[in-house]
Parts: sequence; structure tokens; C-alpha cells
Amino acid sequence: MSTQASFRQILEEKLQVQGRDRVDSAPMMDSLFTSTDPAHLAYLLGNLGVSYWQPQPQRIYPAGPRPTPRAHVFSPEQQLAYDFFNSSSVLGKILTPAFTRRDLKKAFRQLALRLHPDMNKGAVAPFLDLKNSYELLGALFTE
Repeated sequence: MSTQASFRQILEEKLQVQGRDRVDSAPMMDSLFTSTDPAHLAYLLGNLGVSYWQPQPQRIYPAGPRPTPRAHVFSPEQQLAYDFFNSSSVLGKILTPAFTRRDLKKAFRQLALRLHPDMNKGAVAPFLDLKNSYELLGALFTE
């Protein structure tokens, strides 16, 4: 490649397409060279990065389905807290027996929006029950 090579020549060398081979082996490549606009050719050169020359390796073994988590073993207080979460929801059961910390937090936020004293004209007791239930169930993840 000479120091005075044009964008087109550099692009042809990078794509390893030259002369008659370009027409015979890669008819789709012809459309790349139709525009001689330097900005277009510079864009094409910029897109010939590492991913073009080194394709991403594929997994040898496809990822299988994740195992279902085991249900939690509740103490009597935690069972009451779990029942409080599922009975307080308009949506029905929002916590499955094998809930995660993320599921618990999501359920708490949904119920806190409904039971907050600002939304229920000063009804503090249901919100405090929700908070206590959340703390009891949160203890499952700290043990």
C-alpha cells in the first residue's frame, strides 16, 4: 500500500477484494464501491474493526434452563408476614413461595404505595404492619 493510496484502494485491500475477483466472487461488494465520497469510504473503513476480522466465539454448550428455586421454610411469624403480603394485594398473590429478594422488594414497593399514610388519610397501622412484615421476610436473606 503506497502512501498516496486512495480511500478506495485502502478499502479494497482491507476487504481483500481486487480487480476481477471483486466482480466474480462478491457481487454484493460492488455496492460498497459505488460511492466514491470520501466520507462514505471513511465510514466503511471505520466499521472494519476487530469484530470484522475476529468473529465472536459461540458457546460450545447452549445455556440450559435455570433450576427453579426451592420454597422458603417460614417460621410462624414469617408465615403470617407472607400471608399479609399476599392478602393485602389487589393483584392477588404477588409473592411465590420461592420469592427472591428482588421480588420481595418489588412487592413491598407496590403495597407501600397503596398503604402509605399520605395516601390513606393518616392510617399508620397498615403501613407499619407492612414494614414489619417486610423486615421479617427480609431476614430470610440475611441468614
